[in-house]
Amino acid sequence: MTDMSFDALVESAWSAFTGDLVMQLNALDVGDGFDVRQSPEFPGPHGCIRFSVTRARRWRATIDAADLHTSPDCHEEQADWLVHTGWRRLRNHTFIREVAASRCNELADAAVHALRGVWDPVDPAFLAHATDEMPIEPVIEIDPPSPGPDRPTNT
Repeated sequence: MTDMSFDALVESAWSAFTGDLVMQLNALDVGDGFDVRQSPEFPGPHGCIRFSVTRARRWRATIDAADLHTSPDCHEEQADWLVHTGWRRLRNHTFIREVAASRCNELADAAVHALRGVWDPVDPAFLAHATDEMPIEPVIEIDPPSPGPDRPTNT
């Protein structure tokens, strides 16, 4: 087994997440949708991208401007970054990307780029589909040390 750097492991996780996102997008039909969002444990606005299929059979990713930073300067910087990277700003204070079904991989790439560029989650493990039942914090179970000759038992 080869040792991988932390950065390589993170990039591998994002690559796998993007591939899973493409498969989920390909499974959608008109009227279907799901959200990918950050954990609500962090203070402030939380990254959320809603995926859906329009009646015109276009696969859409939507970001609500209310999910951007609350400081006016940061908010405008993030909004400008989204527009610069290909998201359309609509009058209803949302940003969208739309593609044909054959280009779901491009939509997934754009969404992951937006998640990482705007909200900067370290790893996709900090994201969840709105319907997933995930713990808000990572759960680590530690077995108590077994009593040994040098450790007294708690009785």
